[in-house]
Amino acid sequence: MELRHHRANVSEAGRANRGPSGFTSALLVGAAPPPALERAFEFLEANGHFVFPMLALFVVASLAISVMKAWRAPELAGIQKAELKGEIIRFLRNRLVWTTAADVASHLSIDPHTAGGLMRELREDGLVHESSIEGTLCFRLKI
Repeated sequence: MELRHHRANVSEAGRANRGPSGFTSALLVGAAPPPALERAFEFLEANGHFVFPMLALFVVASLAISVMKAWRAPELAGIQKAELKGEIIRFLRNRLVWTTAADVASHLSIDPHTAGGLMRELREDGLVHESSIEGTLCFRLKI
């Protein structure tokens, strides 16, 4: 009778631990894996000399493509950035009022996010003031 009681405690402890279940427990017990998985492993064993190098080439090609895309990203070159900053300063000299990055972008025919980034760089350089007017970020040339 005590043996039955001991077995019951062991099974309750096994449920509480949440040990391996499903396919993993079947492998640990020694049961045969499902036929589809068995066929997949057999295919890998038979064609491993071809499959694994192709997988490695795929990974290397994916990395190379991502590096090339990042390299060709439309980031401004130093000279072009300096020219745009000069044009922004000339535009702000003509307008002594607070100006948004969207106004600068429409005047220079560039992306508003690019104009905002250039305006923030000019602020960091100490050439413009930045203020939020009615929830809109505005810039003005320092006098």
